[in-house]
Amino acid sequence: MNSENRITHSVRYRLPLAILSVIGSAAILQATRNYGVGISTDSVGYIATARHIATGIGVVTYDSTPLLVQPPLYPALLATIN
Repeated sequence: MNSENRITHSVRYRLPLAILSVIGSAAILQATRNYGVGISTDSVGYIATARHIATGIGVVTYDSTPLLVQPPLYPALLATIN
């Protein structure tokens, strides 16, 4: 394969991949525009519990119920960096 064919093959594959990656990035930005990336119910619970620990309220979730279902170490670590 000579160098001219390599350049043609390279452009033939790189251009569609570049276009697809731009479209994919735009789709991800559009989908996460309102609420951000990675905010799930577990994340909300961990962050709320960490804020309650940091303010001295205790190990309670966002609705002021005790954190019983999930382990408290991760919210405690988050509270230390708050």
